[in-house]
Amino acid sequence: MYITRHVNIPDEILRAREDGKLVVFAGAGVSMGPPSCLPNFPQLVKQIAEQCAEVFNERKHPAFDEYLGELDIKYGKVNERVRAIIGRPDSSPNILHRDISQLFTADNLRIVTTNFDRHFSTAIEKLKAEGHFDMLPNEFSAPALPRGNKFKGVVYLHGNIAQDAEELIVTDTDFGRAYLSEGWASDFVRTLYGSDYTILFIGYSHSDPMLKYLARGLRIRKNNKFSFVSGKEIRKGKDAFWSSLGVGVISFPTSKKKNKGEFFRLEEAVSELARQFNMGFLDHTNRIQSIAKAKPPIRNEESDYIQYILTRVDLAKQFCSEALSYDWLEWASINGILDSLFSSKSTELTEIERALSNWLAEIASQDTSLKTIKLIASQRKDIHPEVVYYLVRALVHKEMPKNAENDCILSEWLMLILDNSRSRIVYPLEWVIDMLEKKFSALNKSLVLTVADFLFRFVDNRQSSVFENLVLHDVKPLADENTIKEFWQRILKPRLAELSGDLLELLTHKFVSIFKKLKATGSADENWDHFSVMRSSIEKQESVREESIDLLIDILREAIDFQIMDSDSDRLLHYNNWKHSKMPLLERLFLYCVKKDDYYSNDEKVNIILKSDWLFKSFLEVEVQAILTESSELSHNTVLSLEACFADKEKEIRALDDGEKKRVFYRELYNRLLWTKESKNSTDYVNNTVTRIEEQYGFKPSTEVLKRGVRSYPVTFVSPKSVDELRRMPFPELIELMNRFAAPVHKQEEDRVLEYSNYAILNQVTEIVSTDWKYAESLLEYLNQSELNKSLWHALSYGLTKAKKESVHWDSVIEQLSSTRDKDEIIAEIAMILESFPREDLTISSSLLQKGIDLAIYCFKRLRNNEKSVLLTEEKKPEWLMRAINQPSGRLAMFMIIVLYNAVKSNYKDKELRYKIIEFLELILSGKTFSDGIGRTIIASQLHVLFYIDQDWCKRKVVTAFDWNKPKRALQAWCGFLGWCNYNIPILGGILKYIKQTIEKIDLINERYTPRFYALLSDVLFFLLDGEDRNSFLRFVIAAGNQALLEGVHRSIKARMKDLGEEKALEAWSNWIREYVRDRANGEYAKNFSFEEASITIDMLSEHKDLFIEGAGYLAEALGTKGNQDNWWMPKFLNNNELCEKNADLCAELLSKWLKTKKQVYLTQNCRASVDSVIERCKDEGLKRSLIEECIRLRIRDY
Repeated sequence: MYITRHVNIPDEILRAREDGKLVVFAGAGVSMGPPSCLPNFPQLVKQIAEQCAEVFNERKHPAFDEYLGELDIKYGKVNERVRAIIGRPDSSPNILHRDISQLFTADNLRIVTTNFDRHFSTAIEKLKAEGHFDMLPNEFSAPALPRGNKFKGVVYLHGNIAQDAEELIVTDTDFGRAYLSEGWASDFVRTLYGSDYTILFIGYSHSDPMLKYLARGLRIRKNNKFSFVSGKEIRKGKDAFWSSLGVGVISFPTSKKKNKGEFFRLEEAVSELARQFNMGFLDHTNRIQSIAKAKPPIRNEESDYIQYILTRVDLAKQFCSEALSYDWLEWASINGILDSLFSSKSTELTEIERALSNWLAEIASQDTSLKTIKLIASQRKDIHPEVVYYLVRALVHKEMPKNAENDCILSEWLMLILDNSRSRIVYPLEWVIDMLEKKFSALNKSLVLTVADFLFRFVDNRQSSVFENLVLHDVKPLADENTIKEFWQRILKPRLAELSGDLLELLTHKFVSIFKKLKATGSADENWDHFSVMRSSIEKQESVREESIDLLIDILREAIDFQIMDSDSDRLLHYNNWKHSKMPLLERLFLYCVKKDDYYSNDEKVNIILKSDWLFKSFLEVEVQAILTESSELSHNTVLSLEACFADKEKEIRALDDGEKKRVFYRELYNRLLWTKESKNSTDYVNNTVTRIEEQYGFKPSTEVLKRGVRSYPVTFVSPKSVDELRRMPFPELIELMNRFAAPVHKQEEDRVLEYSNYAILNQVTEIVSTDWKYAESLLEYLNQSELNKSLWHALSYGLTKAKKESVHWDSVIEQLSSTRDKDEIIAEIAMILESFPREDLTISSSLLQKGIDLAIYCFKRLRNNEKSVLLTEEKKPEWLMRAINQPSGRLAMFMIIVLYNAVKSNYKDKELRYKIIEFLELILSGKTFSDGIGRTIIASQLHVLFYIDQDWCKRKVVTAFDWNKPKRALQAWCGFLGWCNYNIPILGGILKYIKQTIEKIDLINERYTPRFYALLSDVLFFLLDGEDRNSFLRFVIAAGNQALLEGVHRSIKARMKDLGEEKALEAWSNWIREYVRDRANGEYAKNFSFEEASITIDMLSEHKDLFIEGAGYLAEALGTKGNQDNWWMPKFLNNNELCEKNADLCAELLSKWLKTKKQVYLTQNCRASVDSVIERCKDEGLKRSLIEECIRLRIRDY
């Protein structure tokens, strides 16, 4: 970021300061300018040499510390001379001392200096007196130094003049003591360089003698150290020296102006950096307004400033509200600020990105040209779905004149929106309809059809089935029922005369396309589709709730009805397409038109049915009935053709052996004969056949009148046989029955659609197996000896998992599964059965149990070697446990753990068996395949069981799976552990090291498991740790945890406090929570309380009356002093009206404490209303008067 026209500050410095991670390392150059006027080290050596009447030559004496050591041996008192020179009374802090100090707030000030003067301390004391600091920071002087990776305050690395002269690090002996023999300076420097602090060197040059010592260890970590380097040094190539040490160079030009010092540009940059760091919201607002008034291009420092404020939510929103010209949008695009808005990824936008999206949309809605559209198109990327939402919203709500010019612009916008609404749509589709209806002066036919094509696009929401490998296809249009209805009523219907033909073509194409896709997957065929089966007729449905697909069918019908009424010749083309589509819905639609259109005679209508072989098609039953019953006075030839069809059908029925099937088909024949009689086309053959069927089967004409257009009930899956019939049926006949119903047979009754299929048959087999062990054993033996039948194996395995099995049953099951020749094909089924192995001890022989273990190991190895069959979409945060519990490898791992647990619990004597299982588990823990990952997840989920079995082995082999040095394995282990494991104190202690790692990796864990992790952290604090260990752990949590984690931990602490009861809760408060709340509120932790954390904490305290005033008071007083970023905290909290109502005076007292810490405050209207509410509820008149005075002082209200 260009902080001035001449100096560019790296973003790392800015981020470090915001995160409280910045350290300034100040050298002699800082104290050389007036009024400090102190010498650098070579000048200091020269002055001391002159005092000793020696001639100092830098070339002869390049090692200054050694030369001073010689002088000290020769003349003595070198340290006292140094102290006298540096401590001269006319030297005082200069602008750099003051500005460097102002780079920090009191609670995160970190300055390290090798200078002997105390000008930093003096400058800080003066700044405190001026109100910049609310407290003086810590001060450390050599040799009593803190840890470099954990300190706050000013560190005089080589001592300062307030100490005894002997403690100053001046001569080579002193440096040897500091950096070698005693090493306190080198320890500090090493731990500082290795920390996560970002270090900024100011006042050092490449030739600085101090760098001989400071450079040791600089390469420990790269990318976290920077140094100001003058342009003069860079021109001499000395920047390479810094780069070789892993230190980034921040260049500044030297000044040649007579009235300015040589390092004026450095002082100017540090001063501006300090000013910006201390700007409040109002200061930023004024600067943003000043910059936004001008049009880009702008100076580097202003451009960088805008890019910097766009990393802060409040300032980003302020900028977006001020910079409302297209020029600013173009500038943002050129500078890459809008890049994250152009992506089809499903990740949600950040709050800043949402502000930018809204800004883009606002400018777009104001743009009366096509510049914004061209800018978006130039990105050549998809627009993020949330950005599309803001664009649509802005265009819908923007008032604009209706004219041809705006119609063109809106059309371009609409096309852009639809093109970018292919993946995820987050805006209401009704907005598109609103745009068409309300924003256009005249609608273009092509535009309407494009929108129709978009809204009517079919989406296939695939759903897995719990049985077999069946995938259910839930096919629906993109738009829901209300949107389609609105689009039809408001846009399509008024323009039907113009659009009917195009709508018929568009919808026909869409239905045919999705039908072909479903047909390719085996989910539809020429006798079955998803659209036709749930609809009793093509006519208007009289249902309570109309389905979206039904509405599309209604639009098709309305469009063809219009063409029939208008005698449009194009309708015949659609008839022909539908007739030959081989799609049930369109064939039904064709027969609907045949019946309704007078273009066809009655004879032609009936002959169409006969010649197309549709008379006995069950899915055309309603349409066939309508034509037959209403086609009176048929010709003699047509009647003869009907009789011939009836006779051929009866001949087919008589050839059937299946009595039940015969009855079903005779019923179909009987119905069609009755329809023929009803149309007065009856013959002796028809009458006689009807009488004969009635006598044989007892059929009677239905007394119910068929209501066309009434929706039939959903499909009911039925088996052609009862459970008892299946139980008695020989297995070869069972397989033959399944083959007959491999393709489902559908029958529509008055109130439901029946599907006779394998699905229902296999469900019955599962039910029998689960309740009848003899049947299960017989089926298992039969499948072992016959050809592979996956469907029956699955039904058997599913039934066995539900069956209660005794020891003798398991003997048989393991024996049969071990000997089957189809093991490789039924691994999933074997795993399902083995996983149901009981948790209690069973008296199974050692040899047979060994067979079961060998079977599990064999299956697992086969899975490991055949992983190409596993098809999984890679998720950003995979739910490994959800994967594991449904995978064969997970089931097999669970079986082995169950057996091991039983063996240990019952003191099983076969140690070889136990070793074999443990060896198997260890192979999984170290494995690299998908199956190993699944097994590892299950093992981690059973850590409590394994800890019970062998705690030492767990710590050596299992617990290491939680180590994030192998991220994928750790993620698997943590998902399993957090999902299923019941932990205790020993387990928490065993994984504590990895818990700390996980705090920093929490973003990688699926949200399903994070609440359990937050609860785990609170349990560590309550039950595992105490004293300094707990304090250290808590500080690490606050420093390393993200905001979601910190909020989650506080919720868990609140819940645990509630569970403890009043007495234990007060004990926990006294032991550690009081100190934590107080210290963190006072800024002694890496992060201040956020509003959410503070709110949760106060809410927790409110449940314990004795703690409320004390704890809430800490927060109110401390958080009120933290600057502008917290200005809204207390009023936001007081928006919790329930809390205010219950504790009116207490809330008033908290607000009063908070307001008294403020010098200025900016409150939104809602926050001001909250303040008013607190004052109004306050019953203590003195407190109320005090509050009003504070509000007047801060200009919140003019009461």
